[in-house]
Amino acid sequence: MRLRIIFATSLMVMAGCGSSRPELYLNDHARRVGAEAAERDIDDCIAQAERSRAEINREAPGLEPPEKGLFARSALSEAQKVFVNKCLREKGYEPTAWD
Repeated sequence: MRLRIIFATSLMVMAGCGSSRPELYLNDHARRVGAEAAERDIDDCIAQAERSRAEINREAPGLEPPEKGLFARSALSEAQKVFVNKCLREKGYEPTAWD
């Protein structure tokens, strides 16, 4: 019984603290490149957004509030989500929502 509680709690923590990802409309470009390439492109756009955030923090440290909590790094800000959506559109995708 104790093992089940630990396992269930672990799943809830992982699900609640994972970074959100954009969902893509299955347009012609997404069909042509396939799911694996689309996931790589999403990862690339998210990485670009995170690098952008790091550069902003380095150049103007007081601009963004300090991160709090154990999993603060996993969440993208709304500005970063806009950045990722723009990046994906430039690559030919149509982001529809974030999970």
